Amino acid sequence: MSKLIRRLVDIVLKRKKNRLHSEYKKITRTTTNKGKKFAATSSATLELNAAINEELKKRDFCIKNIVIKYLDNPSGILDFIKDHGTPVYTLKNADILLDVIKEEAGFLPPKKGLKALYLNILLFVFARKPVCLALNTSEMFILQDVPENIYSILHQFHKWMSFKMGLPGCDDETQTLLKDMFENKSSPVSVEEIASLKEAIARDREAIDFVLNFAKEYSGAKNAASKLKDDGSATV
Repeated sequence: MSKLIRRLVDIVLKRKKNRLHSEYKKITRTTTNKGKKFAATSSATLELNAAINEELKKRDFCIKNIVIKYLDNPSGILDFIKDHGTPVYTLKNADILLDVIKEEAGFLPPKKGLKALYLNILLFVFARKPVCLALNTSEMFILQDVPENIYSILHQFHKWMSFKMGLPGCDDETQTLLKDMFENKSSPVSVEEIASLKEAIARDREAIDFVLNFAKEYSGAKNAASKLKDDGSATV
């Protein structure tokens, strides 16, 4: 990956991470103001957190191995996604077409209602998918182009893997609530919504951290390998 592309990825993701951190603090204050607590024993909470942490480690370990395998073949990531039951569509002007329903190109969790109907019609018209007027969809990827490098899709791939593993915060309802909060259209009104939003923010921050850390790690390894090739030694 060129230094320019890596720099742009860093800037965009770090800005998003800062915004997520701000929203997380906002809903944390909201939780405090509600004056409510979840009815769970400390031991049960610790067990739940430990189980989730194990799942997160397992997820990142799997993603890293997969990404390394397809590092020089980004389209292989798309084949991997398809092989695991998620369709991938490449549409010209995808960002413009998806903006109609306030979505962005990348991973889309299952949709319901008018958004789902729009997507089904969209795929029929532009992706030659068999006509379907259902008010629901399965999860899918809709991309503007086939990725030229692994980093352009890694963030979305990470979110997809979280969804596939059944981690909380990946459902469409919670993701929509998070987007509305970003645009100051709404705020959580229940403890359940606040808890869901915290999970959604956590998943997004985890994806951002993974991309940034992987980029740094791979860049350092690549530079060391290049130095070894040049003079037979390297300092990392």
